[in-house]
Amino acid sequence: MGQERGTGVGGVTGDLRWRVRVDAGRQVGAGILSDDRHVLTCAHVVRGQKKATVVIAGRTVGASVDERANWARVGDLGDVAVLRLDEPSTAPPARFASMDALGEGRPELAALGFPDQEDAGSVVRLTSSPGLGLYHEWWQIDVDGAHLETIRHGFSGAGIYRIDTGHVVGMVSDTNLRLKGNSGRMLPLSSLRRYWPELDDRLPFDWFSLPARRELRRLLAQAPSRPDPNDVLRTAFPYLAFAPDLTSHWEAICYIGEEVMVSVERESLRDEMLAHYLESLSPRLERTGRRELDTWFQKWLPDHPRPTDQPARFASVLVRIERYADEPTTLTVEALLDGEAQVEKRSTPVELDEEDIKTSVETLLPEVFRSVQDLDPIIEFALPESLLNLPCETWTFDSADETALDAFPVVVRDVSRLRPASPRRPFARRRWKALREGGKTSPVEIHCDSTYQPGEYRALLKPSDVGVLAYSRHPSKDLLGPALGAGIPVMLWSRAPCPSTGHDECGRILRQLTKNIKGLHPDDYPERVRALRDSAWHPLRRKRHQCGRELTLFWDDPARWPDPPLIGGIV
Repeated sequence: MGQERGTGVGGVTGDLRWRVRVDAGRQVGAGILSDDRHVLTCAHVVRGQKKATVVIAGRTVGASVDERANWARVGDLGDVAVLRLDEPSTAPPARFASMDALGEGRPELAALGFPDQEDAGSVVRLTSSPGLGLYHEWWQIDVDGAHLETIRHGFSGAGIYRIDTGHVVGMVSDTNLRLKGNSGRMLPLSSLRRYWPELDDRLPFDWFSLPARRELRRLLAQAPSRPDPNDVLRTAFPYLAFAPDLTSHWEAICYIGEEVMVSVERESLRDEMLAHYLESLSPRLERTGRRELDTWFQKWLPDHPRPTDQPARFASVLVRIERYADEPTTLTVEALLDGEAQVEKRSTPVELDEEDIKTSVETLLPEVFRSVQDLDPIIEFALPESLLNLPCETWTFDSADETALDAFPVVVRDVSRLRPASPRRPFARRRWKALREGGKTSPVEIHCDSTYQPGEYRALLKPSDVGVLAYSRHPSKDLLGPALGAGIPVMLWSRAPCPSTGHDECGRILRQLTKNIKGLHPDDYPERVRALRDSAWHPLRRKRHQCGRELTLFWDDPARWPDPPLIGGIV
């Protein structure tokens, strides 16, 4: 497969067996062996294929299309795919250049492609630089004027490497047919890593060690997209005048390591800056994420205070709707910090007609929300029993804003438990205490076609370790009332009606729901349900959680019961 060892093209040293050929259906392209299991190539090379064949140093290996960016047609962003080899490769993987490898001068570059079905391949000499960037996605590549080869069919996915060092700087994306293949485009490392974050495990950086970075990236990959990394960054570094629009916590860490710390010379201070972001993130993670991050600190930053040493703060926006027999329905919106009512951040109670609840909430909510928005609050609706099925998470922050509340965790609560004299409070406290001590929850499934004899349902609820109920559909008053009275702290149900074809689909979705919440710590339900709602409709997710559609979460943490009550005189 061409010259693979020794000096190679123009005196390069190193092993070049990472340059591979990719066959996918009728498409032929090239690829980059990034580690012993993965090959980077272009998405259009494997378009419409689930399997491919990779030729590595003359050895043929099967592969599957493991990941694919959101690319569909020529001109789209994200022309990147990752192949997973059916068996590990013994050839040395590519060595990747630093992010500034082409920052000075225009070093000679080369790429090996497979035009005209050539098995051995053909090398093209190229030049490029960051100054030739296009749309923040590609760099223009130009063929060396003295070279006879051009960028043509068979070069897509080829790794572009420096001739003097052999280090990969990017990947061939496409060619310019108007210029007869003498010019084209490459995806530089900065773009490739955006579509495949695992590439960062192979890139050379001077912040943290490679093993520490690898573990942290994998840990943060499990963290939900909320809290927003942009909010966490502003909290950790309020003095930053500018920051890009970040899409993940790992991207935020890379931004700090590669941009914010460039002028910091002392290594210990660099570690402190990176740790500062993680400290701001930790209290906002689910319990499992906090524990894993704490373990990471113990291992890699043993001299730095661990995030769990800092008291976690939690914020809420509480939307409270009260209804009494001979009194008008009233609405109050208030901010809570660590469970304590913030009197100065409370709306004046207003009377409302129940058909105007949505409009009234969207009118009062924005000002109160802004007072705690940097703390990534939970939005809580304390409602009478008859209103617990309202689609609160689908409402917006105000009538002119298209941002739905479900960008944050949204839960409903039993408004009667907020009254200090409520007989439901001690039962709810006792069950919540059992949930927290157990650490992991085991939801009880209640199907929409389940029937109970008198007393059976109350007997089902009686054990103190019953803390989570998962209904396949909105529970009837005969099911919801006893559960509220028994102090059940966590309940979930779908607001969608049962399909006319029967209850099999209801049961399937309920099983999917319980699978996604089983073993969850009670503190983590709001964020998990927010993630399920998000993935249920996301057009780019390969695995959509249908159980997240029209999903209500009843979640009543006694630590968030404000005392004294919000509306003076009401007990």
